[in-house]
Order: sequence, then structure tokens, then C-alpha cells
Amino acid sequence: MNLIFYTEKLNPRIEYIVKHLFTRVLSYTVEFTSDQNYFIASDKVCIQYGSQRINTASFFIPIHRFILENDIRPQDITFSNIDPLPTLFPVSQLEADLSFDFLSMAFYLLSRYEEYLPFEDDEHGRFAASQSQAFKHNFLYQPLVDQWLMLINEQLSERFQFTRIKSNVYAYIPTIDVDFGWAYLYKGSWRTLGAALKDLVKGQFGNLATRLAVLRGKQADPYFTFDYLNRLHKASASEACYFFLFGEYGPYDKNTSPEHPAMQQLVQKVALENNIGIHPSYASNLDVNLLAKEKNKLATVSGQTINISRQHFLKLSLPDTYRHLLSVGIQADYSMGYAEALGFRASTCHPYSWYDLEREQETELTIFPFQIMDVTLKNYLGLSPKTAIEPCQKMIEEVRAVNGTLISIWHNSSFSPLMGWDGWQAMYESFVELAGGRE
Repeated sequence: MNLIFYTEKLNPRIEYIVKHLFTRVLSYTVEFTSDQNYFIASDKVCIQYGSQRINTASFFIPIHRFILENDIRPQDITFSNIDPLPTLFPVSQLEADLSFDFLSMAFYLLSRYEEYLPFEDDEHGRFAASQSQAFKHNFLYQPLVDQWLMLINEQLSERFQFTRIKSNVYAYIPTIDVDFGWAYLYKGSWRTLGAALKDLVKGQFGNLATRLAVLRGKQADPYFTFDYLNRLHKASASEACYFFLFGEYGPYDKNTSPEHPAMQQLVQKVALENNIGIHPSYASNLDVNLLAKEKNKLATVSGQTINISRQHFLKLSLPDTYRHLLSVGIQADYSMGYAEALGFRASTCHPYSWYDLEREQETELTIFPFQIMDVTLKNYLGLSPKTAIEPCQKMIEEVRAVNGTLISIWHNSSFSPLMGWDGWQAMYESFVELAGGRE
């Protein structure tokens, strides 16, 4: 379907958001023009973006000054709740088909504009969900950009008399973070001895007994759940991604050493049937050379090209984190979400290209937003395995409704009674069955 988009001044922000929404998501072939006569004479699907209507037949979106800017500064964000959805950037233009600038709103939310402004970070230097406009105005649990886009597309089809084609289909991608390949094995003599003594001092005799049984080969390591996960995901027709922490030991990086033969064999085993990516170490967050070293090591061990990533602890700092990933050859990142809350950090569940706001340019890094994480459910929200399934089901329904991509984060270590995870294996099985694969 051809679409002609009229605007008096085409800048990088407008071009980026229009191409994402109407080409990438809705699959229109978009032609930009600033020629009024050409636009008025067109018999294509017509969208006008500006301050005054020039063609009564076109779909007219009013423009807000925000999208014409080329700097980053605090914005006076006005929020309103138009039935049935919230809006930002209202514009008083009686001739318009919308009462707000949808493109400014979509650009603001997808670019994560608010995360470039000063904010009070948490203990890991992260932007908290509670500081976002989505949380403050109660639309964190909605893919708001996608919802408005579907409504607008419905209006376009009615006005220009065409049958809407389903350009995207719902998909589910389960992702697994491998922070610890094993609970007890392959830790090295000193770490193993220290952990056993800690069990003894704390009176955790059951844990000590399990540790000794695993070390003696009498019992399987409780964190080694990879065969089980492969079977589960295959049964649901879901293609999983595994992100391996491949850094050296440190305060927040405690996986088995990437030099250990067992770790290398694990990576090779998982890579045979799954997509794998780098889980950059906490220590590498400000050290691009260390990031490159970890990524290259994983590539060498796995025999695969490593071009996807997810930040350990979801340490995401814009624009530095994404620039670092691009500089080492990462093409897609799966870190866009919150640790302490479910929902839609960028108000979308469709992959999109990262826009470098400081440089005012679209980049080649694709962002895959996630909506659900095991640690969020259990530790941050304090939910039980039984009570966690309901909010997950609501997330699934929201994503299905806009033909988006549902992405969950789980850890291979969240399927045993250790660390309070008793009962969560059954919950995950129910969740994967509900989420399904692709439609």
C-alpha cells in the first residue's frame, strides 16, 4: 500500500518516526513530499502533518514544536486522557483529525527522551520506572504507541476505502540469562570451600547436603536446566535466545570462568539449537574494550557470530551503552525494560531502530523491548508463582492485541527451590503455554 506523507519541513526526527510507524510496523511504502500541488492531486493514502489543513481528503495530524527541535531539554509535557487512550503533546487545531501530535508522542517515547535528561538513578545507575511519564500517567502497562497506531490505521482504511492487511503477527521470544551456569559445580576450590563453610556457619545443612551430593556426582546441579528448557520451548514452537555472562569473576559477575572447559562446552551445546548473545558483565559497562573482549571470546567459543546482547543487571545508560554496543558489532539489544516493573518501557512491543538523540540520527542498532522478567515478579513485586500468572496473562493479551512481539526474561537458575524459587518451574510452564510461539 502506497502512502504519501506531506510536511513543510522534513527533519531527521520526522523521517525516523514516520518510517518506523508506517513502513516498519504497518508496511506502507511511504513517499515524503513538501509539494502542496502534488500532494493535493494524489489519489494515494494521504497524511498531512503540519499546522493548517491543505487537503480536505487527507488525514491531518497537527504538529507540535517539539518534533522540530534539534536539542535536548526539559519539556513541559501535557498529559490528557482521550477516550479510549492517553495522549501527550496536545495541539489545538480544529481542522485536525487528532487533538494531539501523535508523531511527537511516539518519537518522545521511543527515543527515550526523558532518559537523556537529569534523573535520580538507582543503586545500579539505572533510570527507574517510577520516574517515567508512563508510570506517572498510568500507561506503563500499555503499548500506547502501538495502540494509537492501530486506531489511526483503522481510520485510514475507512477514509481511503482499502482493506487493512495484517502486516505483523504476534510472536513470543523466550530469553534466558545465564548468570550462573551451575549452582555448585565448576566454581573453583576456594569458592567451593568458602560456600560450604558459609552453609555450615549459617546452619543451612540441607543446602550443604545438596552441595556435597552434587559435587560427588550423586545429584544433578539444580541450575543446569538447559535440556529441560530446550524441550519446553520446542513444545511451544518458541525460538529461545540465551545470553551468556562471559566476564571474569567480580562483585556482580559470578558465573563460571569463560576459560573453564565446562563453560565452553555449555556454550557450544546451547548454541547448537538456539540463538545466543552476550550478557555484558557489570564491569564492562563503562569499559568498551572489556565489552569487546567478552563478545569476541563468546564468538570464538561458540563458533557463532555474536550480534545480540542484553545488559547484565539491565544497566542501560543512554546514549553510551548503545554506542558501545554498536562499536563492537552488536546489531540488536534486548535490554529495553525495567527491573522493578512489568510493562512497556518505550510504550511499544515492536522492535525498532535506536535513534541517537544527541547526534540526531537513526542507527543500525535494533531494540527488542521486553515486558516480563522472573526477578521482577518474585523479588520486586513480591508475587507468588500462583499470583504471578495473572499479570503475565494481561501482558500477553496486550501484545497480542497489537500483533506485537512478547519477550520474557527468565534465568536458568529460577527452576529449583534454591533462593526461594520453589514452585516457579510450574508457573513458567503455564506461562510459556499461554504465550505460545507464533501465530
